[in-house]
Amino acid sequence: MSHTDLTKVKEELTVFFRNSDLFTTTQRGVTTIAAETFTGTGASQVLTLAHNTVRNIRTVNDGTARTAYNDYTPSYGASTTITGTFASAGANNISVSYDYSTGTVEKIWPDYPFVETAIDSLPRIGLDIISDRTMPIGLGKPNWLSDSLISVKVYDKNTKLIDSYISTIREKILANQILFYYFPVISVKSMGPMLPIEVAKKKCFEKSIDLEGRFRFES
Repeated sequence: MSHTDLTKVKEELTVFFRNSDLFTTTQRGVTTIAAETFTGTGASQVLTLAHNTVRNIRTVNDGTARTAYNDYTPSYGASTTITGTFASAGANNISVSYDYSTGTVEKIWPDYPFVETAIDSLPRIGLDIISDRTMPIGLGKPNWLSDSLISVKVYDKNTKLIDSYISTIREKILANQILFYYFPVISVKSMGPMLPIEVAKKKCFEKSIDLEGRFRFES
């Protein structure tokens, strides 16, 4: 791994939370494609997904479950692609499951909402890297290890629902803490209080859960 693009770190976490079904597909305004198929060549290839505005790739399988960033590189955008080397045994042997939308209803983002955000956009989850510490490994032209503090915030009008979403986020991180690409370990660090905020001039609430990403290796 070379120097890490921090937008990719946030992309991985955003997609993880979208795949965790913290909100329903109806709430998120997305449609799930259970299986779009492609034919593998056994060599490096680029798969272009049929639908625009892909929010999160759920699974990629060519007879073996493939993982993002390790086995393939996703590129999200107006046209989403998957770049990787896949098995060549048989036609339509690659299956991809993903969520896409045709609007901007999505409620899980790698940012925090503005106060002008419409009240009907809640509930909403935002995240950001709020601190990053990098340490050299060795002398001369060393490699580097970095740790990041990531704050995940949940916004809603209902405090009980916020606590429920926070609890689910905590459970998902604890169950998957060594399964991320950019950090060998992501752990739960701390939790913030329930705070009243104003969204579109109406009273709502926010609560944060902070995560610690450890041992991001860079060269």
